[in-house]
Amino acid sequence: MTAHAPRLRDSVAHVHPVDELTWVASGHSTVLIDEVPWQLDTRTALLIPSGVEHVVVPRPDSLVFPVLVPELATATGVERPVLIRRGGALDDLVAVVLQPGLAEEGAVPAAHQRIRELLPCLVDDRPTLPVDDRARQVARAILASPGDERSLEEWATSCHTSSKTLQRSFRRETGLTFPQWRQAARLSAARRMLDAGAPVAHVARAVGYAGATPFIEAFRRRYGTTPARARAASSATGRRP
Repeated sequence: MTAHAPRLRDSVAHVHPVDELTWVASGHSTVLIDEVPWQLDTRTALLIPSGVEHVVVPRPDSLVFPVLVPELATATGVERPVLIRRGGALDDLVAVVLQPGLAEEGAVPAAHQRIRELLPCLVDDRPTLPVDDRARQVARAILASPGDERSLEEWATSCHTSSKTLQRSFRRETGLTFPQWRQAARLSAARRMLDAGAPVAHVARAVGYAGATPFIEAFRRRYGTTPARARAASSATGRRP
């Protein structure tokens, strides 16, 4: 891609007055937000709402660009940074934004609007993986089986470490305590199951909740809607396979 947008190099902490998609055109990059590292490559972008301070740390062989799209976070329904799954139509639209000199008149505002419409379906709200090998092993196991009910102490024993060390890794490297991280992982898995049309009661059990009521309450706190409404919305927008 021959982009006309400014390439990001190692940066100091900064903010943008407009919502940003941090976009890796090649290689890998890290974005630091509140000392939590977000790892990006050509498969994932990072939506950073306006006003959020961040530091971009590209690797030497990478190409990274800020894609600024007004009101993107509002359209996507998020107030905090989230990962975005890339590919297909989104990549094509970003190419238009990054090369405005090659686009037809009015193409960039049209691309902005289409990105705003597309992004809600592409939010990857799985929590950030920790960097520490043992904590990362636990995190991957929970993502693979969100209903696993092992305690922090039991996970620590399985990794031959202490619960304090494991808790410290999650807190320092993801910004979340272990219980917070596990709940975020469970609710993210639940959202994908609901998108696929699974019944609410089945989803609640599958992701480790004892009953539908605590699951519904936790889901509403995170997403601002009930699981049943989220399931219906997925059907209405054609997100189910």
